[in-house]
Amino acid sequence: MQVLFFFASLICFTASAPTVEESGIANDIADFLEIVPIEKIKKIAIQHLHDDPEFQAAIQYIKSPEFVGMMAELQSQPEIIELKNFLRDAGIDLDKYGGVFCGFLREVNVTTDHKEKSLKKFVDDVRDIMPMAKLIQTFDLKMNTSPAFKEFYNKITSEEAHKLISKVRALPIFKKIVAEIKKMDVDLDRIFKIAYAVFGWTDDISQ
Repeated sequence: MQVLFFFASLICFTASAPTVEESGIANDIADFLEIVPIEKIKKIAIQHLHDDPEFQAAIQYIKSPEFVGMMAELQSQPEIIELKNFLRDAGIDLDKYGGVFCGFLREVNVTTDHKEKSLKKFVDDVRDIMPMAKLIQTFDLKMNTSPAFKEFYNKITSEEAHKLISKVRALPIFKKIVAEIKKMDVDLDRIFKIAYAVFGWTDDISQ
């Protein structure tokens, strides 16, 4: 179960097929990226853009000045900068990835009058095609054979990482963004709580 949080973040990162920052874990991360069905995820997104009005409304909102402004405010927070620097030192540069949503959707223009926003059907469809057994097998292999990957994983699940992530989660602007995403049927707080429990972290963030 401890690998699920790791893979949840990996899914969106891989949708824009980024080039991994050259580091000791570059080849390890590349092995995971090869397993994720990127083209299938893109096709699912395109399908939902065509026939899922709630997904269309969600994407329109995510690309709106209101949501983009909230994300810009979040990115400027010292706590976010500190976390990004920590992850960069661990081997992942978040600035090279597609942001909170899949990067290939940035060029999509959506106009709809539909009011209800939801990402649930899209997320469910992506989850259904993820080769979790192979990903977990690869994770276990890396943990047992790659010192660089084990060091990387231990760092991003360390108490230091816990404190940095908790500081970000406590930010009012982060809470506001999480609340907006929850309205689109993606409960980020629940995902964090599961990860915290798996990693043995205390969760004292008030919502």
